[in-house]
Amino acid sequence: PGKSWVINKQTPNRQIWWSSPLSGPRRYEFEGLVSQMDTTLPASTYWRCTKDRKEDLWNKMKEEISSITGVAM
Repeated sequence: PGKSWVINKQTPNRQIWWSSPLSGPRRYEFEGLVSQMDTTLPASTYWRCTKDRKEDLWNKMKEEISSITGVAM
């Protein structure tokens, strides 16, 4: 209760802006299509955090949802 996540699409910049009460603000940049050999990501696109270029949006979402619900994703 009282916690909000904000996700904002920045189409011209090919970015997604994420604000979380758990991890704070982040920007993710589109890095292209995921290889068909990579089965760790369910979507066909790949979004990488601009802060360190290591963090992936999908994995961050799973981590935080699991954290607040107690359900592994």
